[in-house]
Amino acid sequence: MDRILIDDLRVTTIIGALPHEREIAQPLRFDLSIGVDLHHAGLTDELNDTVHYGLVCERIVEMAKDSKDILLERLAAKAADVVLEFDLVEHVEVTL
Repeated sequence: MDRILIDDLRVTTIIGALPHEREIAQPLRFDLSIGVDLHHAGLTDELNDTVHYGLVCERIVEMAKDSKDILLERLAAKAADVVLEFDLVEHVEVTL
């Protein structure tokens, strides 16, 4: 299994349970380890044979900015769900 690593993806969003956390957006950092078989992409050099990690980043940023979650755990689970929507992804590890 190969991995695509996306480190230090920064997003500013509302997160937290305390009243002051609900008023001001806070900076967050996502690190993603995406499990995918890259053998075919290595042979073909075709974007369709891999996971478009630029698009992964765009979708994570969009999801996080629109989120109004209370728990970091919920936001991390939603980020994992976003990544798992990509066809070739077999697993993902999210660090938030």
